[in-house]
Amino acid sequence: MNLLPLIIAFLGAAFGAYFAVLKSRAERLWLERYETLSSITLSANTLVHFHEANQTETMGVTVATATEMQQLRGAVTKTAPELRDSIARLQLLFPAHDAQRVVQAYQDLNSAMVDLYNRTEEDYITEHFSDIAKQSKALLESTINLGQKRLFLAGFRFFGMRRNDPPPPTPL
Repeated sequence: MNLLPLIIAFLGAAFGAYFAVLKSRAERLWLERYETLSSITLSANTLVHFHEANQTETMGVTVATATEMQQLRGAVTKTAPELRDSIARLQLLFPAHDAQRVVQAYQDLNSAMVDLYNRTEEDYITEHFSDIAKQSKALLESTINLGQKRLFLAGFRFFGMRRNDPPPPTPL
């Protein structure tokens, strides 16, 4: 008779620990997904800005100083490998049907960049920079859409809410 409360307490503690581990795993996965989407978004935004600046410069209009363009070139050099790694991480963290649009947008962007950078500088024309800027924007939009779709719903599940529940009140 004295063992029954002890057994019940032990089972309660075991269930509590089990659910805490499950919530911790879900939280970690949500955070990794968020960081991956954030990395892709920032990289795509850098590419958009750089190639739009190059596009206007080929038309004879300067929108960025030489120092800004040099900083952008350095950022783009770092962005390409980071973007590739983030896309690979995205494919690990999201189901294939969800990541498909982002991966396709990245492949389109990559082929446009390869096409541009395999030309001589004399062959650079406005349309090439415009094409890369458009592909970068498409990657940016598809990443944002995936983030809004998946992370928003995951946040509802994470905080124990259902889709039709009102959002929690914000603190003042």
